[in-house]
Amino acid sequence: MKKIIMLGLSAGMLLLAGCATMISGSSQQVNVQAIDADTHNQISGAKCVITDSKGVSYPVDGNPGVVTLPRVYGDITVDCHASNYWQKSVGGGESFNAWTLLDVLFWPSAIVDVSTGAAKNYPSHITVLMSSKPVAKGSNKISAH
Repeated sequence: MKKIIMLGLSAGMLLLAGCATMISGSSQQVNVQAIDADTHNQISGAKCVITDSKGVSYPVDGNPGVVTLPRVYGDITVDCHASNYWQKSVGGGESFNAWTLLDVLFWPSAIVDVSTGAAKNYPSHITVLMSSKPVAKGSNKISAH
């Protein structure tokens, strides 16, 4: 009986190994929009690119647009360009991958989630403020949470 219980517990731990990886995957969609800092209107023709901490660039399709990023550790940078506009600042909403909480109960799964990057989430929405007047560029880094 003791062997059956141990076998059942082991099987359960294996099934839950990498909870965030299995549930959320190792990539994430991020919505990006570039807006005028004064009017808060979307800027027609704005082109944005997100670069991850490994230096890989991902162009955003459209404004607003969506891009799929692999979850890797480190910051991402967002750069947008539009005719007669200068990038002022970048902001992102908070995100947390709650599935990683199960890693506390089944600690071996934390190894899987950490190694795949699934324990981290980028903000689901990023807004880039752009100015029609030349400005000193603010930080363009966004941290994973």
